[in-house]
Amino acid sequence: MTEHQIEQAISDFTTFMYQKGYRAKFALVHTVTERIFFSGNLSECLKQFFKLHPDNSQHVQIKLSTSLPYEPNIYCSLDLQFDPVKGFLIKAMRIVDLASRQKRKYQGIQSNLQIPGASSLYGLFPKKKPWDDFFKGKRFRP
Repeated sequence: MTEHQIEQAISDFTTFMYQKGYRAKFALVHTVTERIFFSGNLSECLKQFFKLHPDNSQHVQIKLSTSLPYEPNIYCSLDLQFDPVKGFLIKAMRIVDLASRQKRKYQGIQSNLQIPGASSLYGLFPKKKPWDDFFKGKRFRP
């Protein structure tokens, strides 16, 4: 692949993710050790991936992690694969709420358009209401 095709694929995927509402910082995660080895905006992470795997980028799985723009307790983890013709393809998506420790998983994604937007993820994890403790028999203590 030429440098121009790689830049075009990065630009297209970055625009798509921004349109879906994923605008927070991204982290490039090592697939085996699950450790972050690069953090920055989405285009910087993808450029760093191509610097690490210039030859066999089609056969290496990319793992990105990000939080939601207005809720830092909700993290999204994306499993990507690069195709020279189609660009970046999302294979799986995992969403974790750190506050309630609930998880959601989307697998078998055929098209990038099937992933939910960032604004719809807020509703997946309902917030605790102030009166929930009262209904459970716990009284309010100032």
